[in-house]
Amino acid sequence: MKILLTSDSYKFQLNGVTNVVVALEKQLRQMGHDVRVLSLSDKRKSFKIDNEYYIKSVPLPIYPDLDMSFSFFDSLLDELIDWKPDIVHVHTEFFTYVMAKRIIKKYHLPYVMTVHTD
Repeated sequence: MKILLTSDSYKFQLNGVTNVVVALEKQLRQMGHDVRVLSLSDKRKSFKIDNEYYIKSVPLPIYPDLDMSFSFFDSLLDELIDWKPDIVHVHTEFFTYVMAKRIIKKYHLPYVMTVHTD
Protein backbone atom coordinates (compact mmCIF):
# COMPACT_ATOMS: atom_id res chain seq x y z
CA MET A 1 0.00 0.00 0.00
CA LYS A 2 1.24 3.51 -0.80
CA ILE A 3 0.86 5.69 2.29
CA LEU A 4 1.52 9.42 2.54
CA LEU A 5 2.18 10.82 6.02
CA THR A 6 2.01 14.59 6.47
CA SER A 7 3.21 16.74 9.34
CA ASP A 8 4.24 20.36 9.71
CA SER A 9 7.09 19.19 11.93
CA TYR A 10 9.38 16.31 11.18
CA LYS A 11 13.00 15.36 11.70
CA PHE A 12 14.22 18.96 11.98
CA GLN A 13 12.03 19.62 15.04
CA LEU A 14 11.99 17.30 18.01
CA ASN A 15 8.54 17.06 19.55
CA GLY A 16 5.79 14.55 20.19
CA VAL A 17 4.30 14.80 16.72
CA THR A 18 7.68 14.15 15.13
CA ASN A 19 8.26 11.14 17.39
CA VAL A 20 4.90 9.64 16.40
CA VAL A 21 5.42 10.17 12.66
CA VAL A 22 8.98 8.79 12.70
CA ALA A 23 7.86 5.68 14.63
CA LEU A 24 4.81 5.17 12.40
CA GLU A 25 6.86 5.56 9.22
CA LYS A 26 9.41 3.01 10.46
CA GLN A 27 6.74 0.48 11.45
CA LEU A 28 4.79 0.84 8.19
CA ARG A 29 7.98 0.34 6.14
CA GLN A 30 8.83 -2.78 8.17
CA MET A 31 5.37 -4.09 7.28
CA GLY A 32 6.21 -3.67 3.58
CA HIS A 33 4.31 -0.48 2.76
CA ASP A 34 5.62 2.21 0.41
CA VAL A 35 5.67 5.27 2.69
CA ARG A 36 6.45 8.88 1.86
CA VAL A 37 6.46 11.83 4.23
CA LEU A 38 5.44 15.41 3.42
CA SER A 39 6.71 18.07 5.80
CA LEU A 40 8.04 21.60 5.96
CA SER A 41 11.64 22.42 5.18
CA ASP A 42 13.96 23.91 7.77
CA LYS A 43 15.23 26.16 4.97
CA ARG A 44 13.67 28.61 2.57
CA LYS A 45 13.81 26.06 -0.23
CA SER A 46 12.11 22.79 -1.02
CA PHE A 47 14.11 19.58 -1.16
CA LYS A 48 13.78 15.82 -1.01
CA ILE A 49 15.75 13.21 0.92
CA ASP A 50 14.86 9.69 -0.20
CA ASN A 51 11.08 9.40 0.45
CA GLU A 52 10.88 12.56 2.56
CA TYR A 53 9.55 15.70 0.86
CA TYR A 54 10.28 19.04 2.49
CA ILE A 55 8.43 22.12 1.22
CA LYS A 56 10.04 25.55 1.57
CA SER A 57 8.99 27.46 4.66
CA VAL A 58 9.82 30.38 6.90
CA PRO A 59 9.63 30.78 10.70
CA LEU A 60 6.18 31.50 12.09
CA PRO A 61 6.43 35.01 13.59
CA ILE A 62 4.53 34.28 16.80
CA TYR A 63 6.25 30.89 17.31
CA PRO A 64 9.80 31.19 15.93
CA ASP A 65 10.50 27.49 16.61
CA LEU A 66 7.71 26.55 14.18
CA ASP A 67 7.58 27.06 10.43
CA MET A 68 4.86 28.12 8.04
CA SER A 69 4.49 27.71 4.32
CA PHE A 70 2.17 28.99 1.65
CA SER A 71 3.87 27.00 -1.12
CA PHE A 72 0.78 25.02 -2.01
CA PHE A 73 2.00 24.59 -5.58
CA ASP A 74 5.48 23.09 -5.67
CA SER A 75 7.14 20.60 -8.01
CA LEU A 76 7.64 18.22 -5.07
CA LEU A 77 3.90 18.30 -4.40
CA ASP A 78 3.34 17.52 -8.08
CA GLU A 79 5.65 14.52 -7.68
CA LEU A 80 3.55 13.25 -4.75
CA ILE A 81 0.38 13.80 -6.80
CA ASP A 82 1.86 11.74 -9.64
CA TRP A 83 2.85 9.01 -7.14
CA LYS A 84 -0.87 8.67 -6.29
CA PRO A 85 -0.95 7.33 -2.73
CA ASP A 86 -3.65 4.89 -1.64
CA ILE A 87 -4.29 6.72 1.64
CA VAL A 88 -3.09 9.87 3.41
CA HIS A 89 -2.46 10.13 7.16
CA VAL A 90 -2.46 13.77 8.24
CA HIS A 91 -0.76 14.65 11.54
CA THR A 92 -1.25 18.40 11.66
CA GLU A 93 -4.22 20.45 10.59
CA PHE A 94 -2.28 23.40 9.30
CA PHE A 95 0.07 23.91 6.34
CA THR A 96 0.83 20.36 5.18
CA TYR A 97 -2.85 19.46 5.59
CA VAL A 98 -3.76 22.13 3.04
CA MET A 99 -1.09 20.70 0.74
CA ALA A 100 -2.36 17.16 1.26
CA LYS A 101 -5.91 18.23 0.44
CA ARG A 102 -4.81 18.82 -3.17
CA ILE A 103 -3.81 15.17 -3.43
CA ILE A 104 -6.83 13.89 -1.49
CA LYS A 105 -9.30 15.84 -3.64
CA LYS A 106 -7.63 15.00 -6.95
CA TYR A 107 -8.00 11.25 -6.44
CA HIS A 108 -10.88 11.22 -3.91
CA LEU A 109 -8.57 9.43 -1.49
CA PRO A 110 -9.44 8.22 1.96
CA TYR A 111 -7.53 9.96 4.71
CA VAL A 112 -7.02 9.72 8.44
CA MET A 113 -6.29 12.71 10.64
CA THR A 114 -4.57 12.49 14.00
CA VAL A 115 -4.86 15.76 15.89
CA HIS A 116 -2.00 16.07 18.35
CA THR A 117 -2.97 19.54 19.61
CA ASP A 118 -5.78 21.00 21.68
